[in-house]
Amino acid sequence: MLVYFHTDNMSTDKGWSATWNAKKDTPAVNQLGTNGEMSSPNYPGEYDRFLEQMYYATSPENTS
Repeated sequence: MLVYFHTDNMSTDKGWSATWNAKKDTPAVNQLGTNGEMSSPNYPGEYDRFLEQMYYATSPENTS
């Protein structure tokens, strides 16, 4: 889980909370680069039921 919390100097409000539960050990898909491809498990075939998969796409510093 990634949470980015940002406030400004204009106002305040009630906070927030998050909960999570670990599921079966499915490794995250990490992609680093200026371009690339990701796909669901078993693509182009059918994916499993009750599947949870995390995907992270990041680019090197000083790129957009």
